[in-house]
Amino acid sequence: MPPIILPIIAFIIVIGVLVFVHEMGHFLAARMTGMRADIFSIGMGPRLMGWNRKTGFTLGKLPEDIDLGPDTDYRLCWLPIGGYVRILGMIDESFDTEFAKKPVQPYEFRSKKNWQKAFVLSAGVIMNILFAVCVFAGLLLVNGTDLPRSTTVAWVEPNTAAHRANLTAGDSIESIDGIAVDNWGGVVDALARTTSGTRVIQVRRGTEHYVARITSDDIVKGLADQQGLGIDIAMSLVFGAISPGSPA
Repeated sequence: MPPIILPIIAFIIVIGVLVFVHEMGHFLAARMTGMRADIFSIGMGPRLMGWNRKTGFTLGKLPEDIDLGPDTDYRLCWLPIGGYVRILGMIDESFDTEFAKKPVQPYEFRSKKNWQKAFVLSAGVIMNILFAVCVFAGLLLVNGTDLPRSTTVAWVEPNTAAHRANLTAGDSIESIDGIAVDNWGGVVDALARTTSGTRVIQVRRGTEHYVARITSDDIVKGLADQQGLGIDIAMSLVFGAISPGSPA
């Protein structure tokens, strides 16, 4: 398989999920407010395949004169560049305005109150936001949020704030401005405080203790230059499992 194929497939899957969630928001909101939607499509362009209660699962286009009534045709179209929900009585991507010549029906978009119309129009974005919240909440539940419980420096980038403060690999940061720290999150929080002047860092190097000083201006400059402090923190690695028969 050519290397370019896998990223394309991954892109289509991700876009498909986002489009599905977005359009599902419009669709559910329409149903909740008593509107009919005759098409729920993932993808644009000609119909590739789909299902509805009247014809079941079919390939290709539906007959032009088909009347689905209150049912919806759930379809997959050829072009994976978006999707749409066609709500009756609403101008959609086809810009079909023939319905405007007919009497208003109670199940149409145009017969509803303004707040219902606004709800249907904004439901896609609302659904995407809720989906993002659920995804990130799930990732936090699975992976946790703990930062490394270590303040030992593994590497110092030359010509950075940490290098100018004479920090070196193997140093353990014990406190900042007199506040004890025992994990990398505490180090970051302490250094991120909006305190002007010089930050006093108590460091243990082997059996010796010394004080390193970093100015707040140097920290801000490092962040502006995307260098940060110039420190890599030492982390412990725990193996969760070993595959039988593997070199490990």
